Amino acid sequence: MERPTGAKKACSHLANCELFPKFAMKAALKVWQVYYCEGQFESCARYKLALEARPVPQTLLPNGKELAPQLIPWLGLRAREA
Repeated sequence: MERPTGAKKACSHLANCELFPKFAMKAALKVWQVYYCEGQFESCARYKLALEARPVPQTLLPNGKELAPQLIPWLGLRAREA
């Protein structure tokens, strides 16, 4: 069996695949970990709140923004109460 040559093609079901965004999110989480948790933790919004002994919302991202609501259940988190 010959191996195909040239550029790899993406799956034709990519746009409608429910699993693909989850794979992408896991990779994105690793980027956050490397940049903030293992590097620039002093600039992390979560770290800053913790230093001040203030509550740190589960949905707070290191850059100070809130996690997209549709990702909260997937990550097993609770929505922030108003």
